[in-house]
Amino acid sequence: MTERLELVRGYDFKPDQGTVSLLSYTDGFNVAYEGWRPATKADRDGYYREAINLRVRGTSSADLLAKLQQINDARQNVLDYQDSKAEQYGVFFRVQLPGENEPRQTLIRDMDYQPSTLYDAAVRQQYHMNDYMLGISHYPWWESPAIGGTITAGSISIHGGTFPYSFVGGNIGARPAKLVVQPCHVGGTVLENIPELFPWGQFWLGFRTDRFGTPTAWTPVRSLVVAGATSSRGLAAANRAADTTAIGGSIIYYNFSGDAIGEPIRQTFLRMSEISANPDQMQGKFMVLARVRIGQTSGSGSETWVYNAWMVTTYADDYFGAYAASPEFAFARRYPFVQIQASDFSAEDGGGKQWHLIELGEVSYPPNRAGSIEPKNFAINIYASKQQIDAGTPRLEWDSIILIPSGEGMLRGGRPRGVWLNSLNYNRQDYHSFVGPDGQGEAYVLNTTYGDFMGADPPNVMRGIPPTGGTGIVVFACDSIAQSGFNTTPGYLTWKCNIEMHYVTRWDQPMGHE
Repeated sequence: MTERLELVRGYDFKPDQGTVSLLSYTDGFNVAYEGWRPATKADRDGYYREAINLRVRGTSSADLLAKLQQINDARQNVLDYQDSKAEQYGVFFRVQLPGENEPRQTLIRDMDYQPSTLYDAAVRQQYHMNDYMLGISHYPWWESPAIGGTITAGSISIHGGTFPYSFVGGNIGARPAKLVVQPCHVGGTVLENIPELFPWGQFWLGFRTDRFGTPTAWTPVRSLVVAGATSSRGLAAANRAADTTAIGGSIIYYNFSGDAIGEPIRQTFLRMSEISANPDQMQGKFMVLARVRIGQTSGSGSETWVYNAWMVTTYADDYFGAYAASPEFAFARRYPFVQIQASDFSAEDGGGKQWHLIELGEVSYPPNRAGSIEPKNFAINIYASKQQIDAGTPRLEWDSIILIPSGEGMLRGGRPRGVWLNSLNYNRQDYHSFVGPDGQGEAYVLNTTYGDFMGADPPNVMRGIPPTGGTGIVVFACDSIAQSGFNTTPGYLTWKCNIEMHYVTRWDQPMGHE
């Protein structure tokens, strides 16, 4: 096994550009006796600081200076990397100690050195420095020097599709170094000239391991229409209709015609036992996405209509719960509201009659330890109120909810809801995102046929890709800002994406990878 203590210039998907060894005088340096004790506690900013006492050896004064210049060059590279993204390479502290089977590395964020102030016979005659202190500040995780693996999946539904992944190492979430999301037809053929997903769409990728049971038992999608439900759910049974553009084939709706501005109206609620046939397999945290649109039954189509929607979670059989006229939940959690609006049904603005996914919030199920003995009574309630209706008779229409596992790891990318544009460029297609070793994300959208390139919103990484020794699942959803009403047609339900992820294995402590 090779022992390593190195400063390495490199970056993801690129070959190393240079290495300075700090051992055995390979590059003129060696660790002094008891010269380095690895840091085990982060500083107040969350970074780790290493102090390494080195000895330096040269063959002449000029050679000794050349050895020292290597450290200065590495330090300047660190400064350049922090200063500008024009610097394509960072400097890593790469380590492999006795007994470790493979190397690990961490990106250096700051670096300094203090040469000996003693000018003695060893320096004058032997070109040897006995005391050279190197200071390194690095990020709080260790990574594999190589890309750890690739997760690929083809033709995954944008409406809660799932696919398996397996054998991700490390002891903390792996870093999604590169992600490509590519719209495709049902058969996997790449869509050309269709910008409805990117750059203006948004996607979610949630990971689930066997921590809480069988990953494949997860229920990712549930219609908000409950067969045989009465008005006790918040809407009369008559407030439902068949709809070929809905995931579940039917919708529930409410027009707020007799309700005051801001008056909360419960749209529906679902017990966890109604969401899934295996409610015990739904434990953990998950993001609740609701598929909603504004329907129009009368009006000119140029009015401005604005609604607020929000989620409340509680126990369905709470005393102030499901069957009270004015629900007040003793154990409830109310989530922030999401605004839904349309300003012109004829405009390509992401509003109007187009279906969209809104993010209602991240739910913990069960909500507490005391209530975990009866998890099937846990319920998700959806409320809404009208904020502005100029004229006409609009109605708020609900299709389904999509549950994205988030407690172990989730990626969210693209443009958040609420950013609407009046024009879209047709030559946009694949979403590419990159998360660097410093945790910073970047993204762009590329049309592989025409070569069009456009900047995009970077991904938000929640806890990374969770390690698993077996097989987990990934749940995928994507929202579209459609042009010409593509996502109002039944064919939109068949839209799918190809997904490709390259990840870097991570550990949160030295020798954790062993």
